[in-house]
Amino acid sequence: MPIKVTVPATSANIGPGYDVWGIALNLKNTFSSELDLKAKSLCEFEFVYSDLVRQTTTGDITIPNGEDNLFCKAYRFLFAKAKRKPLPIKVRCEVNIPLERGLGASSTAVLGGMITANEVLRDYYEEAYSLEQIFDFATDVEGHPDNIAPALYGGWILSVWHPTEQRYKIFPLKIEAPVRIAGVIPHLTLNTEKARSVVKDHFELKTVIAHGARMALLVHLLGKNSWTASERENFYLALEDDIHQKQRADFVPGMYETFAYWRSLGCYGAFLSGAGTTLLGFWQSNFSFENISLGKKLEEYQVQATPLFLEIDRYGVLVEKS
Repeated sequence: MPIKVTVPATSANIGPGYDVWGIALNLKNTFSSELDLKAKSLCEFEFVYSDLVRQTTTGDITIPNGEDNLFCKAYRFLFAKAKRKPLPIKVRCEVNIPLERGLGASSTAVLGGMITANEVLRDYYEEAYSLEQIFDFATDVEGHPDNIAPALYGGWILSVWHPTEQRYKIFPLKIEAPVRIAGVIPHLTLNTEKARSVVKDHFELKTVIAHGARMALLVHLLGKNSWTASERENFYLALEDDIHQKQRADFVPGMYETFAYWRSLGCYGAFLSGAGTTLLGFWQSNFSFENISLGKKLEEYQVQATPLFLEIDRYGVLVEKS
């Protein structure tokens, strides 16, 4: 039967949380699949791009449409795990998340492919994997869990490596603070491999200590449903980062100027989303963005940007079968 899998965008790292946590967002990619046992290729794709994707893309949109597509790789991966022959499918991809912007587009493809394969295994072979197993497999394919975990489960998820079990354990974190998320998508792409290449492998002890303190402070503040004036001021401190944002700043000209401008408007704290180039901030929940250009400082560097207004997605992957 037809299978529709919807996967949310994610923002990982979020200040000092490099590679350990991420938040699911209400911007989603959808993969609608049907078996086609007569097809010559494993996955036949039809891509439908949203206005946001088209508006923020520089040049042509290039997503592989064969077996080197991430969705198809993940689809095949799960069948290999199950030691079953993969069944050919036709896939309609509704692409709403801009590519290579630090919003977890690749994770949606990996999870879309695996969840679809899992449902085909369930229907055709009467066997399926648990969500916990899907998380482990998807993390293996993606390489790190910070986008996979929130995309799969929703909300704000901390992932911690368990050395005895040799796998990541996940911990949902509360977000009770009266905030909303908004920012800009610069019309600049940045692939994850290039972004990760500028991050060092070793850091001074004082940097590690500062990061641990900021992470604890961020968890504390986002878990509170109200803040004192002092806590509002300290939230900006909690989002500071010395491990990846400074190293990647050159990829987004005007990033820190943008953060300073947003702070002057009342933004509680700003951060580079994932590997970038998207810039996001936490704002008062009822903040009005009318007549405000969030990309003003980027424009001074001749960088176009599209504003983005988001809510936290609490549900993660959704599956519909008709």
